[in-house]
Amino acid sequence: MAKSKKVMWALDPFVKSTKRVQQAAGNVKAIASAMGAEIEPVYILSPEGFNFTGDFSSGWIKDFKPKAIEKMKRVLSKLDVETLPPKIIVNQTLSLTGDSKKLINYAKRHGAAAVLLSTHARSGIARFVMGSFSETTLLQTKVPLILVNPEAPAITQLKTILFATDGSADSKIAFQRLLKTAKSARAKVVLYHKLPDPIEPIVQTGVHIAGGGWVSVQQFLSKEQKQMKKKLDGWAAIAKKSGVATRVVIDETPGFITDSILEQAKVSKADMVAVLSKSSRISSILIGSVGRQLARQSHRPVFLLHKDPN
Repeated sequence: MAKSKKVMWALDPFVKSTKRVQQAAGNVKAIASAMGAEIEPVYILSPEGFNFTGDFSSGWIKDFKPKAIEKMKRVLSKLDVETLPPKIIVNQTLSLTGDSKKLINYAKRHGAAAVLLSTHARSGIARFVMGSFSETTLLQTKVPLILVNPEAPAITQLKTILFATDGSADSKIAFQRLLKTAKSARAKVVLYHKLPDPIEPIVQTGVHIAGGGWVSVQQFLSKEQKQMKKKLDGWAAIAKKSGVATRVVIDETPGFITDSILEQAKVSKADMVAVLSKSSRISSILIGSVGRQLARQSHRPVFLLHKDPN
């Protein structure tokens, strides 16, 4: 019986580095297997992908599209990964944003469980992941995204997933969605929260206003830690009921949030980092920007989830 779920793999067959493609393929294979999904390689055929400034006419597309398909087949034949037949998606406009929207709309129409993209390659679709595509997808789309650094070693199995959370209700919904993948992969989850650094000027004096009274920074952070621990322990109980072993980590050490997440991922030997990706431009200042920074810096796949997949 064919699998019902798909992971759309944005594969650029014209990338010159064979090693990058092979490493990306290893990650795609492990992640799709963990999600119980089939892999569908897709390529955006557009003037932007070739720095093409001429007339990207129907005649040109008709001539080149079969060549692109053949090139994808040749690349895939050299990889140790089973996929569905490759798909070419055409965008006739010179627009990175248009390319990304074409991909996301295709993924929506075909009910993709996630879209997987490489983050640091220098050509084709992977080239613009952290540019206009980032703004289009991380801040607007509700399709789950998995961003992979193609230069990082490929994972072979999802054993541990680190989910970084701010403890919000939206993050809880995303966490519950992540549990489906974790259960399918039989992976453990590290539920991670970093306490805020007391850097505000008034806090630097050693006090903080809370409930109309003055408390020390230590008292404030201690209260925050206890409240968050209680909340996340409740989330872990939900995970346990669904059959997923979950460990709660509350981090009170100083440091930037992205650096702290990546350090905890290293300590926890996490194979993938997951985080809520909010869809408003205001929220991009908070967890949205964290998602982008993780995608740029992480040598582990980064799973960007939304509270609502529709």
